[in-house]
Amino acid sequence: LPGIAASYLAEQLPVPPRGGIYPLSLLRAALFGLLAVLIFALPPLVRARRVKAAALFRRLVARPRRPLSPRDYMLLGALVVAFLALPLVGSEETRFVLSVELGVALVLGLLLATGLLIRDLASRLPRPRRMLLRLAIANLHRPGAPTVGTVIALGLGLTLFATLALVEGNLRHQIDRNLPEEAPAFFFLDLQRDQIEDFTATAQTITGVGNVTAVPYLRGQIVAINGVAANAVEADPDSRWVLRGDRGLTFSDQLPADNRLVAGAWWEPGYAGPPQISFDAELARGLGIGIGDRMTITVLGRQIEAEIASLREIDWGSMGINFAIVFDPATLAAAPFAYLATLHATPAAEAEAYRLLTDRFPNVSAVRMKEVLGEIGRIVGQMGTAIRAAAMVTILAGALVLAGAAAAGARERIYDAVLLKVLGGTRRTILMMLVIEYLCLGVVTGLVAALLGTGAAYLVAAELMDLEWIFLPGAVAATIAASMLLAIVLGLAGTYRALSARPAAALRAFAQ
Repeated sequence: LPGIAASYLAEQLPVPPRGGIYPLSLLRAALFGLLAVLIFALPPLVRARRVKAAALFRRLVARPRRPLSPRDYMLLGALVVAFLALPLVGSEETRFVLSVELGVALVLGLLLATGLLIRDLASRLPRPRRMLLRLAIANLHRPGAPTVGTVIALGLGLTLFATLALVEGNLRHQIDRNLPEEAPAFFFLDLQRDQIEDFTATAQTITGVGNVTAVPYLRGQIVAINGVAANAVEADPDSRWVLRGDRGLTFSDQLPADNRLVAGAWWEPGYAGPPQISFDAELARGLGIGIGDRMTITVLGRQIEAEIASLREIDWGSMGINFAIVFDPATLAAAPFAYLATLHATPAAEAEAYRLLTDRFPNVSAVRMKEVLGEIGRIVGQMGTAIRAAAMVTILAGALVLAGAAAAGARERIYDAVLLKVLGGTRRTILMMLVIEYLCLGVVTGLVAALLGTGAAYLVAAELMDLEWIFLPGAVAATIAASMLLAIVLGLAGTYRALSARPAAALRAFAQ
């Protein structure tokens, strides 16, 4: 199966999967499977060991509870701990693994509580006057009812689907609607100092081109903070990237557009004192630094120690020219820097602007933002396809769980159907009863999955990805509809034998 999946997903992923035999991964997968089997098989095996012969003759009329002993619970707990600890072995992202396990445990717990609540409410509801509805509700809480298993098996996969659909929808909304309206049409790199005036004047002569912006541009690397080497600085994982390799930086007399000063003060115009910088406020929190701290930056082979004079909140989503590090106007004024320029253009003017500016300034590299955004959209789509494939595996696993539950309860279903037929029920009556039963399960499971998926998607999109959150009712409605359809199809598929059972033959089999 991994080989088949890799051959399909190779074209859907930005990084092609590498085939091969990985013994450690296979061993870990085998251990996962073994632990899962032991966890779920231990309780019924322990109970089976304690079954007395006389109880077998009473099982049709009584189902005595056989609780596990403290020793059994300790063994079961040890297996669960081993199952949860296995992903942590050799993992570099311990916090991420723990957060995923806690999230899955929370979802499973809520789905379990939902299933138990449905069963309890069904047993407490007044008896409806309509026969089909009365029988369907009774089936939700009868002994051996698959209510809890159905809610858990379907709910987990549908929660994943709802989460994915909402996250992907928010990403596409950010890319397709917000960014193209605000983003520059082009970025121009490596403009030389003697070209900038001619470049700006030429761009402004093109009809449909406006908002031409150019800023000085250099490369530098943070090598130390407050005298501590960059590789020894304690930082949050989300902020450590700024300490790795070269970073783009600039210098400016004025506070950059799309930036908001949140701490400190901007230097006065014409500042010519000791080196100072303005730094990204979010990165500063991740690095544990603030106003007055000192940062050593290597620029063109020269180490410059500068004091952090201000912190800025940067709107990276504007797709404008933004830098985490901005120097004062004096420190780098004599350095051999180039310019980075952007411009906005109407769709009709983009082709002419690209042709005219690249012909006149052949040393300049032009990056068309629509192509970049289109590539981002393609990658998002590929990621969505891959995750949907993983979600399908979850749904398939849920279907197998339901099939197993249906097989285990087939005798009871046939027994119920035979009694109904003896009492005058038709196949249509039994079918409608089952449809109503599984429709109720599907609606409630879909609503719970939609709520859980919406909450998870909000955390991912708004908190983790820092996107502007929008609610997509279509994705929620699709989740509920899929839940209803899957519940009915899988439920009926597991009970088709009950519909076709002949009373005479079935009664003889039960008597034997």
